Amino acid sequence: MFVKKDFLYILPAIAFLLVFAVYPTVFGINISLRRWILYYPQQGTPFVGLQNYIDIFLSSSFQLALQTTLKYVIISVGLTFVIGFAEAYLIDKVSFRGKEVVTTLLILPLTIVPVVVGFMWRFMYKEGFGLITAWFLPSLGIRVPTILGDPVLAFWGVLVADVWAQSPLVFLILTAGFTSLPKAPYEAAMLDGASSWQTLRSITLPLLQPVILIAVLLRTIDAFKVFDIIWIMTSGGPGTATTTLNVLGYETAFESYNMGKASALGIIVLYISLALTMVFVRVIGRKKK
Repeated sequence: MFVKKDFLYILPAIAFLLVFAVYPTVFGINISLRRWILYYPQQGTPFVGLQNYIDIFLSSSFQLALQTTLKYVIISVGLTFVIGFAEAYLIDKVSFRGKEVVTTLLILPLTIVPVVVGFMWRFMYKEGFGLITAWFLPSLGIRVPTILGDPVLAFWGVLVADVWAQSPLVFLILTAGFTSLPKAPYEAAMLDGASSWQTLRSITLPLLQPVILIAVLLRTIDAFKVFDIIWIMTSGGPGTATTTLNVLGYETAFESYNMGKASALGIIVLYISLALTMVFVRVIGRKKK
């Protein structure tokens, strides 16, 4: 009787997972094994096995997009962690008036929808009257006619927008980690005359390792699936300068109308994310032990 009641309690959650997680995943895997081109409906959706995956792995566009994605993820995660950690450390260790206001301002970018972030930064990069290109950079003596139109600068321009929007996530997670640290090790270090750097290296970082790994994991997954900011700001351009795997998947699906290859690209990104998640989970488990 109790088992039946417990099952009824979790039935809505099971139904939600089946509808919004399991079914789309199974459907995507099925489509990735078929040739489905929308503008040739008369061809149907014949089963082709792993041919879509083979074509993707052999294509130069995939290899270039994979390189761009890995570069984007590594730099974005690294910068957001350094900025978020520095902010959380200063907020925790430095006492000053208006700390609550500063904390709120640091969190504020996280509340902005990514599409709005993309439009906002694209406007600031606008040639001739954008806040950054027409005022900020010239005030530093730097003259840049265009940012999003330059194959090199466009990548960094999008990256700056993403780091600005996502650093608050790391800041929030690490701030919670700092507040949960025990006081006894710090009191002992103070009595031993340890410097701030020695305390940070020998006490803070080891105690924060599980929290740091969680923050890096969440940011890595988020960076792998970023699409909206890139598409709003550059649409993957100029050329292929900001074409990540997600942008390539969108172009394959809605510009080439090849739903089979697009689904295969999505499954590849999914498995990369799962592999990274498994690695992080195992590392976190070892740290807890």
